[in-house]
Amino acid sequence: MDAIKKIYQYAEPNLTLVGWMGLIGFPIYYYVWAYLFPQPYESLALRSFCSLLFAGIAFRHAFPKVLHRYLPYYYLVSIGFCLPFFFFYMMLMNGWSTEWAMSFMASIFLHILL
Repeated sequence: MDAIKKIYQYAEPNLTLVGWMGLIGFPIYYYVWAYLFPQPYESLALRSFCSLLFAGIAFRHAFPKVLHRYLPYYYLVSIGFCLPFFFFYMMLMNGWSTEWAMSFMASIFLHILL
């Protein structure tokens, strides 16, 4: 319990920027991977869901006060789903392509930093 809050407190100063990057980045990269550099598999639904989770992080201060105590858990679930899980899933679905393997490794690195 305290460890989760400590992780959140460490990451909190950067979360607005991280939230905006995810909110904007997931839809933009759908366009990149679907039209500019087509991949065998791309999921707009999964990217939209991750973008929605990052919107919650970007606008976390607009949440009612009663929900603020759940923000550390929301942060961990959102970052855990949208970074390592999303990129691992996309790597598997795209046949372990070099681009997705490198993206997955970058997501692990970013997950550790956050």
